Amino acid sequence: MKAMNRALVVAISVAALMISINVLEASTRQKWPVIQPMSWSGEIDVLVTPNPVLIYDTVGQIVYRIYCSSRIAPTPEPEWLVHGDNYGGDFECLLTDEAPGKPARRATLLNYDPTDPSPYHFNEASFGWEELVGRCQDNREWGRDRTFSLRGMRLRIHVTDVKVEQYYDKKQRKTYPIVRHVTVQISAEPDAKANTSLARKPKHHEPTECD
Repeated sequence: MKAMNRALVVAISVAALMISINVLEASTRQKWPVIQPMSWSGEIDVLVTPNPVLIYDTVGQIVYRIYCSSRIAPTPEPEWLVHGDNYGGDFECLLTDEAPGKPARRATLLNYDPTDPSPYHFNEASFGWEELVGRCQDNREWGRDRTFSLRGMRLRIHVTDVKVEQYYDKKQRKTYPIVRHVTVQISAEPDAKANTSLARKPKHHEPTECD
């Protein structure tokens, strides 16, 4: 009888532990708002002020904003960026959960390094023109089609067309190629396995031909 009682106590303890783990996992998954699936596509002129692409939660509230532009864009910094931050790539998308007019703790949630709040370092959503043309464009992590997992969602940024032109830099007094227009498809859907607060780090280093 004592052996049966001990076995029963162990079984109850294990069941309680499993329930606690499931509750913890559920609370972790619900740490961030559940988003509505969304899809947007359009052409972006990187030399004009970007319009945000919006992501809503299931009750219709805006929970994330995506702004795509360029380091050479003669436009004001996005309203949530702290002073001195700006775009760093030839074409770059920033994801924020901050409302316009409120300084952000991080310039973009797509920067996968938690110790670096800048928009341009460690941001896989920063595209160089050489990453969008030639051999590099088909690279699964560093080409035209990139996927990000974070905060209970899977975000995809797919550049389907790109126009590169020569640009004269008045400060550096030289001409070099830039991305001027891109056609982009942006989509997001819930993903219960995406349980990090920032975008996950790429599995592979950027190839030298893409740098």
